[in-house]
Amino acid sequence: MVRTIIGLVGALIALPVVAYYYDHPLDKLQWDALILAVRLMLTVALLSFLVSEVTRNYSQVDKLWSIMPVVYCWHFARAAQWDERLVLMAVMVTIWGLRLSFNFARRGGYHWIPWKGEEDYRWSILRKDPNLKGRLRWGLFNLFFISLYQQSLILLFTLPAVMAMEGRGT
Repeated sequence: MVRTIIGLVGALIALPVVAYYYDHPLDKLQWDALILAVRLMLTVALLSFLVSEVTRNYSQVDKLWSIMPVVYCWHFARAAQWDERLVLMAVMVTIWGLRLSFNFARRGGYHWIPWKGEEDYRWSILRKDPNLKGRLRWGLFNLFFISLYQQSLILLFTLPAVMAMEGRGT
């Protein structure tokens, strides 16, 4: 389990660092958009963690897998002053997000009360894992893997939009 954690966290940190050093440096507009997106990601991760701890429904991030990429891409499109390339990316991600949201809703993932809805079966299986037994261990797993790690992944797979800002207006 520890090796898995080290591998996942290492990849989460190493991949953006390697990409940063092997490409052109970001300009001020790209940095500003990225910093705001990271702040939003941290806020959403913290809210997901708090809601899941209070409600004991650990699928809060699952509900956001199809929504947050749409938010990030439209944020990047706005930051690029509605550059056509970024708007096209945001439209395509929105269509993809709507399809995923529809499928998730059909399986009972969403509810009119946002913190309700079906919990993913994997979380109940993981709660039985001896390494995650106990309130503190599960809470740390929830904070660092379910909330922060997954929200970071969601942000990372929208970062090509930041790189597309490089060619804005061309």
